[in-house]
Amino acid sequence: MQIIKNAFWKTTPVKIQTFAIIAVFAFITWYVPGLGTYTPLFIAYVMSYAILSMSWNFFSGKSGYISLASAAFYGLGMYITAIYGRVFDNVALALLMTMLLSAVVSFVVGFIIGVVTLRLRGIYFTIFTFGLTLFLNKFVHWYEGLFTRTKGRMVRPVDNMTIFYAMLIVLFITFIVILLMNKSRFGLSLKCIGQNEDSAQHIGVNTTITKVLAFAISAAPIGAVGALLATATGYIDADIAF
Repeated sequence: MQIIKNAFWKTTPVKIQTFAIIAVFAFITWYVPGLGTYTPLFIAYVMSYAILSMSWNFFSGKSGYISLASAAFYGLGMYITAIYGRVFDNVALALLMTMLLSAVVSFVVGFIIGVVTLRLRGIYFTIFTFGLTLFLNKFVHWYEGLFTRTKGRMVRPVDNMTIFYAMLIVLFITFIVILLMNKSRFGLSLKCIGQNEDSAQHIGVNTTITKVLAFAISAAPIGAVGALLATATGYIDADIAF
């Protein structure tokens, strides 16, 4: 049955896939708000894990490079919201700006990390990404203890329905972008790298820039999710964020 489902989905035109996805998201948007105040937040958390899974799989699942840096980008998003979430008086505008800023910062950091580390292969890249998360955790502890003399930060709260709709939009954008990229030449190049990187180089794939861009793209939604979920907790610290 699973083989039949996979074959059917892979042979379905992108336009039909996109229409089906839009229909599902429209139904969720109409149905969930009537389920009470807690259920939308619960579903938002479920959607956040879907976004994290899709983002991780887009890079690591295709390329074969195991990344443990998701917590680093997630934590960056949380701290960006804590620091800049009160810049605008309008809550919705502040949330939008912090999510966009978190996505951009995560993309840039992911790109820099990729340029530095994705010439490595195998376990060395995995170890570096794990060390990155630990470094950010300890750095924030050190900075807060030495300069701010506090542990953690308060985050401007946002109501559950706003979080739900914002997470739904992030999920929709992430799904569509990854779907289109998987159907593109870039997605095929990334898949070739995962199957045999040396062969991919021989057929003309720029493996380094492909891996770097894929890693940076996968980091952006993770940062946006961290920025959004920080508003649901009301308080964060380095151990929570990273």
